Amino acid sequence: MPSAKGLPPCPECQGRARDTRRPKSVQPLTADDLRGWEDYIERISSDGVRHTIDPIGLIGEYDLKERRNCSYFKHRHRRGILIEARCGDVLSLGLVCGRDVAGFSVVMRAVQQIRSLEAVREHQRSGEPLAIYERIASLTGQIERRLASIERIREVLPGLVTLMQRVASGSTSPYVHETVTRFDPVASIYRRVELQHDLRPGAKLFAGTHFLARAIEIRRQAKSYADEVPGMELDDDNYEKVQHERGALSDGERSLMQWLDDTAKFWIHENLDFATLRLFGSRTKVPNHVRVEGRTLVVRGVAIRIDGPKGATVTG
Repeated sequence: MPSAKGLPPCPECQGRARDTRRPKSVQPLTADDLRGWEDYIERISSDGVRHTIDPIGLIGEYDLKERRNCSYFKHRHRRGILIEARCGDVLSLGLVCGRDVAGFSVVMRAVQQIRSLEAVREHQRSGEPLAIYERIASLTGQIERRLASIERIREVLPGLVTLMQRVASGSTSPYVHETVTRFDPVASIYRRVELQHDLRPGAKLFAGTHFLARAIEIRRQAKSYADEVPGMELDDDNYEKVQHERGALSDGERSLMQWLDDTAKFWIHENLDFATLRLFGSRTKVPNHVRVEGRTLVVRGVAIRIDGPKGATVTG
């Protein structure tokens, strides 16, 4: 397939200096818009020249339902740009065959930068910086309350807290193995089954004080972002910094959500201390600040709900 790359350079384009300016926006063009430009668009065949284009010559971009002819060799395309070459000729270039036109990659990088800047400006106008801070502040508050609940449980479940801290430090295996007897309805017999329990979610929760420091730092960064970004005059020099900070806060928000998800459920061993010994029906005297409600142990307003023979959920 012939391309612009095989043509001699346009002498008029070559005789003009590169223009490093960039348009402030990218104008979307419709099929009707392009029909209005039809008489001005250059059509180039094998006896033509390879033009050079700069970002400042961009007239607009289009994404059509029907294919149209490219300026070069009548190649057919749906997506492309309308641009004025250095020499003044107007070109309709598809996103594939346009790659063979001198300066095309520079123009498309500029288009992407313009879109990115506009996206950041829309983010700024929408009030999203404050919304990000409010979400992160809410998540951090949940983490603070969940970790505070562990301190209230510590005096009732000291064995559990100690075990989880040892798992978190790596001094104890994060897995506990046990053998249980279960009925096999197919064979109509009882079988002994080996189970493996993962203690890491509980370790994240019961030894998670260090994570709180990270959560508080993410909240501080989100507050600074929410205070600074809405009043910024965004330009080519600072919008990438805003993009980077926004991405970092999104990653931070996901990490807080992940921690809350990971620590929502954990496995409790029955034989740690008197409280966990009696989670399934207490016959031991329970202190005044601890009460057992069915399958839930409540310690000063913090509930440990038993979800199964060895599963538990802490809510506070």
